[in-house]
Amino acid sequence: MNEPYLSVIVACYNVQDYIEKCLSSIANTNFPMESLEVLMIDDGSTDNTSKIIDEFANKYNSFRALHKENGGLSNTRNYGMKHARGKYIAFVDGDDIVPANAYPSMAFKARQNDSDLVVGFVKRFDKDRYENSYLHSFAVHDDYDNTHITTNHDLIYDTTSWNKLYKRSFLLDNSIKFVEGIIYEDIPFSMEAHLKSHKTSVVEDDVYEWRWRESADSITQTRSALSNFESRLSSLRRTLQIILNNGFSEEDSFVQDFKYKALFLDLFIFTQSLGDNSSDYIYQAQEMVYKFLRDWRLWDSEIFYRLPVKQQILYSAIRYNDVDVINDISYKKQIGEFKHSIGGSNYRLIAPELGDKKQLVDNVNLNDNNSRFNQKIRDVEFTNVDNGDIRIDGAFKITKLHLVKQTFGDGNKNESLQASLINVKNKKTVKVQIKRIESPFVRRTLKPNAKYNNADYEVKFNIKQAIDTLGVGTWKVQIKNTVDNHIMVNDFATDPIEKLTQKTILPFEYNGVKVITRFNSVGSLVFEVIDLNSDSDRRPVVSYPVVSEDKQELSFNVDNMDVSGYNAVLMAANGTTIHSIDQNENSFAFNVKEINDKARNQELKLIILDNFTHAEMNYSFSSNKINQQINLDDGDAISLFYGDIKNMQLMIEEAPFVAKKVTVDADNVLHVSAKMNKAVDPSSVLVSQAHVELISADKATRKVLDPVSNHFQINGDSFDFDFALTSDNNEQLDLLEGDYQFKIYLQVDGKAHTYRIKYAKKCRIKTTELPFNGKSQIFYAVKKDKSMNLIFKVDQPFFGAMDSKKGLRAISYSVLYPLMRLLPLRNVMVFDSYWSSKFDSNEKLMYQYVEENHPEIKPVWIFNNIETKITGDGEKVRVNTFKYWYYLAVARYIIQNTNMPNRYAKRKGQIEVETLHGTFLKHMGFDEPHFKFGTNKLQNRFAMRNRRWDYLVVPSDYMEKTAKHAFNYSQKIIKSGFPRNDELYTHNNTDYINSIKNKLGIPLNKRVILYAPTFRADGGFDFKLDLDELQEKLSDGYVLLVRLHYFVAHSNSFYNNPGFVYDVSDYDNINDLYLISDAMITDYSSVMFDYAHLKRPMIFYAYDADWYLDEANRGVYLDYYKQMPGPIVKTEDELIDRIRHIDAVADNYADQMETFCDEFAQYGRNGDATQQVVETVLNTQREDLDQEPAKSLLFKKIGHFWDTNFFQAKLLNELSKRLVKKDIVIFDSFFGTQYSDNPKAIYEYMKANYPGFKLYWNVNKEDREFFELNQIPYVNRFGFKGILKQARAKYWVTNSRRPFRWHPSKDTVVLQTWHGTPLKTIGADVMKVTMPGVNVAKYHEEVFKDNRRWTRLIAPNMYSAEIMQRCFRMQASQIQLDGYPRNDILVNHTSNDIREIKEDLGIEDNKKVILYAPTWRDNEYIKNDEFTAKLHLDLQKLRERYEGKAYVLVRTHYLISNNLDLSDYEGFALNVSNYPDIAELYLISDVLITDYSSVMFDYATLKRPMIFFTYDLEDYANAIRGFYFDFIEEAPGPIVKTNDEVIESLDDIFNNGWTPDDKYDAFYKKYSAWMDGNASKRSVEKMLSDHSLETFYSDDLSTQGLSDQMIAKDCATLWAKDKDFANYRDNHFVKYLDGDREVRVIKTAQLCDREFKEFLGAKYALVSLDNHNYWINTEELSK
Repeated sequence: MNEPYLSVIVACYNVQDYIEKCLSSIANTNFPMESLEVLMIDDGSTDNTSKIIDEFANKYNSFRALHKENGGLSNTRNYGMKHARGKYIAFVDGDDIVPANAYPSMAFKARQNDSDLVVGFVKRFDKDRYENSYLHSFAVHDDYDNTHITTNHDLIYDTTSWNKLYKRSFLLDNSIKFVEGIIYEDIPFSMEAHLKSHKTSVVEDDVYEWRWRESADSITQTRSALSNFESRLSSLRRTLQIILNNGFSEEDSFVQDFKYKALFLDLFIFTQSLGDNSSDYIYQAQEMVYKFLRDWRLWDSEIFYRLPVKQQILYSAIRYNDVDVINDISYKKQIGEFKHSIGGSNYRLIAPELGDKKQLVDNVNLNDNNSRFNQKIRDVEFTNVDNGDIRIDGAFKITKLHLVKQTFGDGNKNESLQASLINVKNKKTVKVQIKRIESPFVRRTLKPNAKYNNADYEVKFNIKQAIDTLGVGTWKVQIKNTVDNHIMVNDFATDPIEKLTQKTILPFEYNGVKVITRFNSVGSLVFEVIDLNSDSDRRPVVSYPVVSEDKQELSFNVDNMDVSGYNAVLMAANGTTIHSIDQNENSFAFNVKEINDKARNQELKLIILDNFTHAEMNYSFSSNKINQQINLDDGDAISLFYGDIKNMQLMIEEAPFVAKKVTVDADNVLHVSAKMNKAVDPSSVLVSQAHVELISADKATRKVLDPVSNHFQINGDSFDFDFALTSDNNEQLDLLEGDYQFKIYLQVDGKAHTYRIKYAKKCRIKTTELPFNGKSQIFYAVKKDKSMNLIFKVDQPFFGAMDSKKGLRAISYSVLYPLMRLLPLRNVMVFDSYWSSKFDSNEKLMYQYVEENHPEIKPVWIFNNIETKITGDGEKVRVNTFKYWYYLAVARYIIQNTNMPNRYAKRKGQIEVETLHGTFLKHMGFDEPHFKFGTNKLQNRFAMRNRRWDYLVVPSDYMEKTAKHAFNYSQKIIKSGFPRNDELYTHNNTDYINSIKNKLGIPLNKRVILYAPTFRADGGFDFKLDLDELQEKLSDGYVLLVRLHYFVAHSNSFYNNPGFVYDVSDYDNINDLYLISDAMITDYSSVMFDYAHLKRPMIFYAYDADWYLDEANRGVYLDYYKQMPGPIVKTEDELIDRIRHIDAVADNYADQMETFCDEFAQYGRNGDATQQVVETVLNTQREDLDQEPAKSLLFKKIGHFWDTNFFQAKLLNELSKRLVKKDIVIFDSFFGTQYSDNPKAIYEYMKANYPGFKLYWNVNKEDREFFELNQIPYVNRFGFKGILKQARAKYWVTNSRRPFRWHPSKDTVVLQTWHGTPLKTIGADVMKVTMPGVNVAKYHEEVFKDNRRWTRLIAPNMYSAEIMQRCFRMQASQIQLDGYPRNDILVNHTSNDIREIKEDLGIEDNKKVILYAPTWRDNEYIKNDEFTAKLHLDLQKLRERYEGKAYVLVRTHYLISNNLDLSDYEGFALNVSNYPDIAELYLISDVLITDYSSVMFDYATLKRPMIFFTYDLEDYANAIRGFYFDFIEEAPGPIVKTNDEVIESLDDIFNNGWTPDDKYDAFYKKYSAWMDGNASKRSVEKMLSDHSLETFYSDDLSTQGLSDQMIAKDCATLWAKDKDFANYRDNHFVKYLDGDREVRVIKTAQLCDREFKEFLGAKYALVSLDNHNYWINTEELSK
């Protein structure tokens, strides 16, 4: 067996969820499999990993499965190295992905340089993210053939093992292997490899995709384990020793940079959010950090003061044990802001978030690139291509530093800005010109706090001069910004805007040197400078291609190197590949006929591949000969393009015509004359069958010119035509804005030919204004594109006094629009169709009806382009203009089919109608992945847009149900059918149909087939019909109309089959096409539902059904194979056969068509849908509407301007800090919606027993009614009325979250009562999140931000206390061991209480009451913060069994947003989800049915029977949330999974005299024993007390495992002897102990609840040391 070149070692341990994708990515590598071995090493997995790797071993010869006992990751990799046979080794972790080109590119680099080590770039990913690895963004920026870590210190950050190739002999010769028994083994391994390497190469490409694990089962990605932190520190110590052992001293810059990286990155990833950990973790981590910095002599070092601001403050807070600061800055990227004196003369850093900790800020160094900054690059362009002058526009600014413009002159006050051009390969530098560009006045005025105010810059330099100074290599622009002489940042120009990344910047050549402008892997602007004549540059230099004399071969010569080891291919965008046929040492050759046959009219890239590694090589070529043409026989040509910076491009096509003359005359007629290629015989051209297309660059607009209207003529060798740019007395523009390319389609000797028109310099027309009498300002120009096409450019800039400038349009929206919303509503109806792009669909029909029948209504159309044609006299307005905002402000009616933009703010009384695109087959709205798994912001905005609708127009009950769910819609429905379908009834007659056929030139004696496929969102539409074959077999009796989706309508042209194929994609009324068609072919398009109105046959050509119908891609609502009203075919032969027998199709599917029509075309069959919709809307009374108009837009705009949005919260926060607290208590239950739960119980107890306190409820405006009816004092939750009560309140009692903008003062006591004993993981213990748009890290951050504001937390039992202290990051002294106040009623109730509750609910006393109270599911949601209730309990079965005997109460979780409709079960079941107090429901219930809800713990207080209906037990426990305890073992009742089992359990309870068993009693003692009727009393007394727990002191040391004399460990935390452990705000930190010390132990202290005799939190010992007494954690003492 030949030895492989590359051995890939895959570590596999319990990765069954990921390993298949990982191994598949390796199997799909472009590296040759015969040179590869993949060693899949199972490290004793206990899941299905072992089975999966065996399957891969059986499937691929190059894959080997090795199984061993568990030994850890290092052991696994070392094991793999022993078995590897390849020259090079790569490592892979079994949960990651290897890109297809990773091994080819790295192996090629290795072979080219005989490298010991090859390093590449890394991406990170999870289900929501795919982005650059933060770590590797510091390590890998540019390509290097030969570098070394000691000279390229960026590689210090290259600390992972799997983004590399290692020469196996190099590892063996240097005995480099992984240290076993540790984690973070990569760090010392990588460092040793780098140091021992004699030749290190770097590839800039992505070579590895590193997974963010969503759960906590990845050892190295768990930041909250102290053992991991200690392992990281140990790994760093080991690595430093490796460095020192290699001859470096502590003072060496390499060691200093390594230490900086350890502080900046390694320690910081564990401490950046240190506050979000348990208190024990925080204290121990602080000690570890202190020790590390002490031992490495980093405190107060130069290295320390090079750190960013946040890190300097964080480490200083750790040094002084300032836990408050640590908590305050956790999860904050930016600490502090820069304030300047009047006029910007002086700047200083302040940090309001740190309160009185001013010294921490004052000690921060700002002069060494410490501050955060923002930057972006807006444009890079040559201002003079011939001379090499280049300009870079961008913005660069220190974050939260307001730049002050100089009063006179350019630039800003007290600021220095410098720029240099640096060759990073040879370190040469030259200064270049940079200056600030003044921000527009409107931006500075309207957005004074805009991110980049006064921060724009312009860099200019001359490339020719730079080449002479810097030489070849890699250039970057470095910007240095200094403010007030002491705040300095610098960085390479980075972060291009998206538009710039898509811009092609042509290469520049000068004296044999080529400069390629690009952006590297981290987004830095790079100028790649290549010497085309250098023998030392090992990339091939490809010459201008030539064609052999017989025109059969196309050759590319390479003169600077032997390329016999390489192969060349030509590759098209669709993947078509053509290999070279002949090759020698200095050239590649291709067969011209093969290119023509496989890829005619397709742009092909020349790609050079290394034969051995299959790597795609970088090669150079001169781009001076731009857009050359090589003529072939028979009128063909090879056109070459040099617009791609990496590859030559070519295309075989009809030899293009060349522009001879282009003019626009006084009548606005465009005249074009093009010289035909020599192969075209003018006499053989059938001009009457010719077509000319003008297609915009974005393919959004196409104009098809015809021989008659556009005066096609052949004059000698010229093809001439014209086009009227305007019509209607120059009041209508007929060619909308765009860059238009010309294509000519000619029938020559009966064959179809396609020709481009190439640009000629003599035809150039500079930008010229077009005379126009309409409402637009029009400019035109003639130019070329990168492919040398003739381009006619039409530009329609915004113009007019209010619209010409972006800043003026911003004023219209930001200032005038809010004011205009105060004007009275007018009888204006606004129409918007397909995102303001078309005059079409339901809106068109409704507009025409209004124009004809309602002259009192003013119709207004909204368009992106105001020159879009409409019928009638409606007014047209352009999006984002003054009139646009005016009409949106005052229009009474808004009709649209796609949703209005987010910026539109609906007014009260405005009526918005959503007419929809069509009936849904594909998943839509919240059911489709884009919204279903979108971010919270995305979902909320979508929901807001949908909530603005007052009416939704539907064609069927199916659509009513589907759309309501998809859009979370609950407003009015108009069951009319779609207005656009009216024409299918009103125009369905022979005369009209024949008139359309005549208009289109369709023979009346042939049957018409319409082909209307849908759009594929994965990349467009690949036309799958062989039209020549269809014409051959069907043209005798049929014609084919092709109607492509409007997204791809102009991606194909159909002129090769005249008389048979008619391209009707641009026809303006699809209803006409339906009417003239005898049958329709479609796939998954909604056209099927419209066409069903005609009840004509349909054929479903679903060649990609398996992909399209896959739920993983998008999914559909219907059972496609059962419900389609026609045959589903997957091949062209089947399709042709069905067309030939179309009558049989109609007969065979007649019943199915009727069913389909009845279900999906249910309404609108009388052709009056338009009338019904319009009249319904016009007859709407304001009181009929349930609206949620936008509130306070004017104030929000003012708030945005003055930065005073959420002013109420800001004012409340400020008042709370300043006002003296009074005996006021504010209560808040479930986000201000209810009078319920623990807050209610505490309120009622205080009302009865504490008359000196003023008690108020914090209530949402919409939830005030209950409080007003019951005369319960309240304040508006976010209102100004009552804000003084909120600010002065000494106590807040809540059971749910408060908005993050609320910051209670430190003298405010916030009592969090929570809402249940946790069965499911909560807070920081949640390691699996299924909610959309939220990952584990984000979830933890939000939980931490909320619980940081809590002063106290009530625990219902000891089990909960221990969990809650940890998962809510509370200190033990913040926990109140009380039991739940809400359950006092379960102990203190009377029989009268039960009777009254039943009477209120209308429940007869002689009936059993069954309470069903399930929990919510994280994965059953409408959107991020709205969950659904899916009733899995079969009420019908229960009614059949218990009607007349029992009553069912259904209580959903408070997070459930939808209302259950139980109207079908009236008299038997009642929805009590909104009943204010669930405890009262417990009281009247005889049995509880639940699942995993915390109601079980409360209900156990009553010692009544429970049934656990857990239909999804396995999924819930494993995939959704996870449990804290063994639910099956501890649940105090039967666990059932079916409704039949529920009934059996109920029968047993009702019929056999249920009593609690031992399991129930044990459950009660553990979870419910504190529910003794006194929880409210305890809660209030502790809330009002300084302490919730007492400190228990003991001098009995021996029973606690202590002795008089003990050793306190090095770096132990010491507190002062008067520390109050019961006060969580008390710190009294003294110092960290330096060295192990002997101490005398005096006594111990621990927090205790005397009533329940429970201890909580750490135990401390008072010790004597050096004649002083200190408190120390007993865990830090040893004998």
